Amino acid sequence: LFSQVQGFLLKCSQSKLRPFHHIADDECREHLHKFLLRRICPALARIGDAESLALAVMKSWCVVGYLPFRDGNWSKSAVDLLVEANASILGSGSQYPGGYAHSPEVRLEAFKSLVDDYNDKGVSNLSAIDSESVSTVTSASFFHCDVPDLSLFSLTRNLRDLHLELIQKILLPQIIAILEPNYKVSVQSHVLPKIHLLKPKTDSGKEIEFNASVVDCLVIMEKEFRLRKFAVRVLGTLFRSVSGDGDNRCHFIELLKLVAVSEPHSMESWIDETIKDDHNQTILVKERLIEETYRL
Repeated sequence: LFSQVQGFLLKCSQSKLRPFHHIADDECREHLHKFLLRRICPALARIGDAESLALAVMKSWCVVGYLPFRDGNWSKSAVDLLVEANASILGSGSQYPGGYAHSPEVRLEAFKSLVDDYNDKGVSNLSAIDSESVSTVTSASFFHCDVPDLSLFSLTRNLRDLHLELIQKILLPQIIAILEPNYKVSVQSHVLPKIHLLKPKTDSGKEIEFNASVVDCLVIMEKEFRLRKFAVRVLGTLFRSVSGDGDNRCHFIELLKLVAVSEPHSMESWIDETIKDDHNQTILVKERLIEETYRL
Protein backbone atom coordinates (compact mmCIF):
# COMPACT_ATOMS: atom_id res chain seq x y z
CA LEU A 1 0.00 0.00 0.00
CA PHE A 2 2.66 2.52 1.03
CA SER A 3 4.76 1.74 -2.04
CA GLN A 4 1.72 2.70 -4.12
CA VAL A 5 1.32 5.91 -2.12
CA GLN A 6 5.01 6.62 -2.64
CA GLY A 7 4.68 6.05 -6.38
CA PHE A 8 1.68 8.39 -6.55
CA LEU A 9 3.51 11.16 -4.68
CA LEU A 10 6.55 10.83 -6.95
CA LYS A 11 4.26 11.00 -9.97
CA CYS A 12 2.78 14.21 -8.56
CA SER A 13 6.24 15.70 -8.07
CA GLN A 14 7.30 14.90 -11.65
CA SER A 15 4.11 16.12 -13.27
CA LYS A 16 4.18 18.71 -16.05
CA LEU A 17 1.38 20.46 -14.18
CA ARG A 18 3.82 22.04 -11.69
CA PRO A 19 3.12 24.19 -9.72
CA PHE A 20 -0.31 22.50 -9.54
CA HIS A 21 -0.76 19.31 -7.53
CA HIS A 22 -2.92 16.30 -8.34
CA ILE A 23 -4.42 16.72 -4.85
CA ALA A 24 -6.02 20.11 -5.38
CA ASP A 25 -7.38 20.61 -1.86
CA ASP A 26 -4.68 22.28 0.24
CA GLU A 27 -5.91 20.99 3.61
CA CYS A 28 -6.30 17.43 2.37
CA ARG A 29 -2.82 17.45 0.85
CA GLU A 30 -1.26 18.90 4.01
CA HIS A 31 -3.05 16.33 6.19
CA LEU A 32 -1.77 13.46 4.03
CA HIS A 33 1.80 14.75 4.07
CA LYS A 34 1.88 15.24 7.84
CA PHE A 35 0.20 11.92 8.54
CA LEU A 36 2.83 10.08 6.50
CA LEU A 37 5.75 11.97 8.04
CA ARG A 38 4.57 11.82 11.65
CA ARG A 39 2.96 8.39 11.89
CA ILE A 40 3.89 6.14 8.98
CA CYS A 41 7.55 6.93 8.26
CA PRO A 42 8.76 6.44 11.87
CA ALA A 43 6.87 3.12 12.02
CA LEU A 44 8.51 1.97 8.77
CA ALA A 45 12.03 2.83 9.97
CA ARG A 46 12.78 -0.71 11.14
CA ILE A 47 12.13 -2.25 7.69
CA GLY A 48 14.04 0.31 5.67
CA ASP A 49 11.24 1.94 3.64
CA ALA A 50 10.91 5.10 5.72
CA GLU A 51 13.50 7.22 3.92
CA SER A 52 12.19 6.65 0.39
CA LEU A 53 8.60 7.37 1.46
CA ALA A 54 9.61 10.52 3.37
CA LEU A 55 11.60 11.75 0.36
CA ALA A 56 8.54 11.24 -1.85
CA VAL A 57 6.47 13.26 0.64
CA MET A 58 9.02 16.09 0.59
CA LYS A 59 9.07 16.20 -3.21
CA SER A 60 5.27 16.19 -3.28
CA TRP A 61 5.12 18.93 -0.64
CA CYS A 62 7.35 21.22 -2.75
CA VAL A 63 5.31 20.89 -5.96
CA VAL A 64 3.05 23.84 -5.19
CA GLY A 65 5.95 26.20 -4.47
CA TYR A 66 5.78 29.45 -2.51
CA LEU A 67 3.91 31.89 -4.74
CA PRO A 68 1.94 34.06 -4.17
CA PHE A 69 3.62 36.06 -1.40
CA ARG A 70 0.38 37.46 0.03
CA ASP A 71 -0.17 37.47 3.81
CA GLY A 72 3.20 35.87 4.52
CA ASN A 73 2.00 32.42 3.40
CA TRP A 74 5.36 31.77 1.76
CA SER A 75 7.13 32.07 5.12
CA LYS A 76 4.64 29.80 6.90
CA SER A 77 4.91 27.19 4.13
CA ALA A 78 8.70 27.18 4.37
CA VAL A 79 8.72 26.95 8.18
CA ASP A 80 6.09 24.18 8.18
CA LEU A 81 8.20 22.16 5.74
CA LEU A 82 11.37 22.48 7.82
CA VAL A 83 9.53 21.76 11.07
CA GLU A 84 8.23 18.46 9.70
CA ALA A 85 11.60 17.51 8.21
CA ASN A 86 13.38 18.32 11.49
CA ALA A 87 10.96 16.43 13.76
CA SER A 88 12.70 14.58 16.58
CA ILE A 89 11.97 11.40 18.51
CA LEU A 90 11.08 11.73 22.20
CA GLY A 91 13.68 10.18 24.47
CA SER A 92 16.90 8.50 23.42
CA GLY A 93 17.71 5.80 20.93
CA SER A 94 16.94 7.60 17.67
CA GLN A 95 18.14 6.00 14.47
CA TYR A 96 19.80 9.24 13.36
CA PRO A 97 22.29 11.70 14.92
CA GLY A 98 20.69 14.52 16.88
CA GLY A 99 17.62 12.49 17.76
CA TYR A 100 15.90 13.25 14.46
CA ALA A 101 12.98 11.17 13.24
CA HIS A 102 13.93 11.39 9.57
CA SER A 103 17.04 10.63 7.57
CA PRO A 104 19.56 13.39 6.78
CA GLU A 105 18.58 12.89 3.13
CA VAL A 106 15.01 13.95 3.97
CA ARG A 107 16.19 17.05 5.80
CA LEU A 108 18.51 17.84 2.90
CA GLU A 109 15.63 17.58 0.40
CA ALA A 110 13.56 20.04 2.45
CA PHE A 111 16.48 22.47 2.79
CA LYS A 112 17.31 22.31 -0.92
CA SER A 113 13.77 23.28 -1.86
CA LEU A 114 14.40 26.71 -0.31
CA VAL A 115 17.63 27.52 -2.15
CA ASP A 116 17.85 25.32 -5.26
CA ASP A 117 15.78 26.04 -8.35
CA TYR A 118 13.76 23.16 -9.79
CA ASN A 119 15.25 21.68 -12.99
CA ASP A 120 18.13 24.18 -12.76
CA LYS A 121 16.03 27.01 -14.19
CA GLY A 122 17.96 30.23 -13.80
CA VAL A 123 16.97 33.53 -12.22
CA SER A 124 17.02 35.10 -15.70
CA ASN A 125 13.65 33.44 -16.34
CA LEU A 126 12.13 36.06 -14.07
CA SER A 127 12.54 38.60 -16.86
CA ALA A 128 8.93 38.01 -17.86
CA ILE A 129 7.79 39.21 -14.42
CA ASP A 130 9.13 42.33 -12.76
CA SER A 131 10.05 42.19 -9.10
CA GLU A 132 7.05 44.32 -8.12
CA SER A 133 4.52 41.94 -9.66
CA VAL A 134 5.91 38.71 -8.21
CA SER A 135 4.09 39.37 -4.93
CA THR A 136 0.71 39.60 -6.68
CA VAL A 137 0.91 36.49 -8.87
CA THR A 138 -2.09 34.22 -8.34
CA SER A 139 -2.76 30.63 -9.29
CA ALA A 140 -5.05 31.75 -12.10
CA SER A 141 -2.38 33.97 -13.62
CA PHE A 142 0.00 31.00 -13.96
CA PHE A 143 -1.89 30.01 -17.10
CA HIS A 144 -1.19 33.36 -18.77
CA CYS A 145 2.54 33.78 -18.19
CA ASP A 146 5.58 31.59 -17.86
CA VAL A 147 6.15 31.64 -14.10
CA PRO A 148 9.50 29.94 -13.46
CA ASP A 149 9.69 27.26 -10.76
CA LEU A 150 12.24 29.02 -8.60
CA SER A 151 13.31 28.56 -5.02
CA LEU A 152 12.47 31.08 -2.33
CA PHE A 153 16.06 32.28 -2.38
CA SER A 154 15.79 33.18 -6.07
CA LEU A 155 12.23 34.51 -5.87
CA THR A 156 13.07 36.99 -3.09
CA ARG A 157 16.50 38.01 -4.38
CA ASN A 158 15.23 41.35 -5.71
CA LEU A 159 12.79 41.91 -2.85
CA ARG A 160 15.13 43.03 -0.11
CA ASP A 161 12.80 42.91 2.90
CA LEU A 162 11.49 39.45 2.00
CA HIS A 163 15.01 38.22 1.24
CA LEU A 164 16.30 39.37 4.61
CA GLU A 165 13.30 37.78 6.33
CA LEU A 166 14.08 34.51 4.56
CA ILE A 167 17.72 34.65 5.67
CA GLN A 168 17.14 35.75 9.26
CA LYS A 169 14.05 33.75 10.17
CA ILE A 170 14.42 30.59 8.07
CA LEU A 171 17.80 29.91 6.45
CA LEU A 172 20.10 31.00 9.28
CA PRO A 173 18.18 29.09 12.00
CA GLN A 174 18.17 26.00 9.78
CA ILE A 175 21.91 26.24 9.16
CA ILE A 176 22.54 26.64 12.89
CA ALA A 177 20.36 23.62 13.64
CA ILE A 178 22.44 21.53 11.23
CA LEU A 179 25.93 22.75 12.11
CA GLU A 180 25.93 24.16 15.65
CA PRO A 181 22.59 23.85 17.54
CA ASN A 182 24.07 25.45 20.65
CA TYR A 183 25.17 28.60 18.81
CA LYS A 184 23.33 31.68 20.09
CA VAL A 185 22.19 34.37 17.66
CA SER A 186 20.64 37.81 18.06
CA VAL A 187 16.94 38.33 18.68
CA GLN A 188 16.50 39.19 14.99
CA SER A 189 16.91 35.55 14.09
CA HIS A 190 14.05 33.26 15.04
CA VAL A 191 14.42 29.72 16.29
CA LEU A 192 12.44 27.27 14.21
CA PRO A 193 9.60 25.54 16.11
CA LYS A 194 10.17 21.92 17.09
CA ILE A 195 7.86 18.93 17.13
CA HIS A 196 8.55 15.68 18.97
CA LEU A 197 7.22 12.34 17.82
CA LEU A 198 6.61 9.31 19.97
CA LYS A 199 9.07 6.49 19.52
CA PRO A 200 7.52 3.83 17.23
CA LYS A 201 6.35 0.60 18.84
CA THR A 202 6.01 -3.01 17.78
CA ASP A 203 2.68 -4.82 17.51
CA SER A 204 3.15 -6.00 21.09
CA GLY A 205 3.48 -2.43 22.35
CA LYS A 206 7.25 -2.43 22.96
CA GLU A 207 9.34 0.49 21.74
CA ILE A 208 11.42 -0.31 18.68
CA GLU A 209 15.15 -0.42 19.37
CA PHE A 210 17.43 0.45 16.47
CA ASN A 211 20.47 -1.83 16.40
CA ALA A 212 22.41 -0.50 13.45
CA SER A 213 25.42 -2.33 12.03
CA VAL A 214 28.72 -0.62 11.32
CA VAL A 215 27.78 -0.41 7.64
CA ASP A 216 24.48 1.26 8.54
CA CYS A 217 26.29 3.77 10.74
CA LEU A 218 28.76 4.63 8.00
CA VAL A 219 25.95 5.12 5.47
CA ILE A 220 24.01 7.38 7.84
CA MET A 221 27.19 9.30 8.65
CA GLU A 222 27.87 9.84 4.95
CA LYS A 223 24.37 11.24 4.49
CA GLU A 224 24.73 13.43 7.57
CA PHE A 225 27.91 14.97 6.23
CA ARG A 226 26.27 15.49 2.83
CA LEU A 227 23.67 17.59 4.64
CA ARG A 228 26.34 19.48 6.58
CA LYS A 229 28.37 20.18 3.45
CA PHE A 230 25.30 21.60 1.76
CA ALA A 231 24.67 23.82 4.81
CA VAL A 232 28.26 25.08 4.62
CA ARG A 233 27.82 25.81 0.90
CA VAL A 234 24.65 27.81 1.59
CA LEU A 235 26.41 29.62 4.41
CA GLY A 236 29.21 30.56 2.03
CA THR A 237 26.67 31.78 -0.51
CA LEU A 238 25.01 33.98 2.11
CA PHE A 239 28.38 35.36 3.15
CA ARG A 240 29.24 36.31 -0.44
CA SER A 241 25.79 37.61 -1.38
CA VAL A 242 25.12 41.31 -1.75
CA SER A 243 21.83 41.57 0.11
CA GLY A 244 22.50 44.33 2.61
CA ASP A 245 22.45 41.92 5.55
CA GLY A 246 25.60 43.29 7.16
CA ASP A 247 24.29 42.65 10.66
CA ASN A 248 24.31 38.92 10.02
CA ARG A 249 27.73 38.66 8.44
CA CYS A 250 29.38 38.25 11.84
CA HIS A 251 27.18 35.19 12.40
CA PHE A 252 28.20 33.75 9.05
CA ILE A 253 31.89 34.23 9.85
CA GLU A 254 31.54 32.80 13.36
CA LEU A 255 29.68 29.73 12.11
CA LEU A 256 32.28 29.07 9.42
CA LYS A 257 35.01 29.31 12.08
CA LEU A 258 33.16 26.88 14.35
CA VAL A 259 32.73 24.38 11.52
CA ALA A 260 36.46 24.57 10.81
CA VAL A 261 37.66 23.99 14.39
CA SER A 262 34.97 21.97 16.18
CA GLU A 263 33.71 18.41 15.96
CA PRO A 264 30.22 17.73 14.59
CA HIS A 265 27.55 18.18 17.23
CA SER A 266 26.11 15.00 18.80
CA MET A 267 27.85 12.58 16.41
CA GLU A 268 30.10 10.84 18.95
CA SER A 269 27.30 10.28 21.44
CA TRP A 270 25.13 8.87 18.65
CA ILE A 271 27.89 6.42 17.70
CA ASP A 272 28.24 5.30 21.32
CA GLU A 273 24.48 4.75 21.63
CA THR A 274 24.16 2.94 18.30
CA ILE A 275 27.14 0.60 18.58
CA LYS A 276 27.01 -0.41 22.23
CA ASP A 277 28.68 -3.80 22.43
CA ASP A 278 31.69 -3.64 20.13
CA HIS A 279 34.48 -1.32 21.22
CA ASN A 280 36.63 -2.01 18.16
CA GLN A 281 33.82 -1.22 15.75
CA THR A 282 33.06 1.96 17.68
CA ILE A 283 36.67 3.08 17.26
CA LEU A 284 36.48 2.29 13.52
CA VAL A 285 33.38 4.44 13.05
CA LYS A 286 34.85 7.29 15.09
CA GLU A 287 37.99 7.22 12.93
CA ARG A 288 35.75 7.66 9.89
CA LEU A 289 34.03 10.53 11.73
CA ILE A 290 37.37 12.27 12.13
CA GLU A 291 38.12 11.81 8.42
CA GLU A 292 34.72 13.22 7.37
CA THR A 293 35.13 16.13 9.79
CA TYR A 294 38.49 17.00 8.24
CA ARG A 295 37.01 16.88 4.72
CA LEU A 296 34.13 19.14 5.79
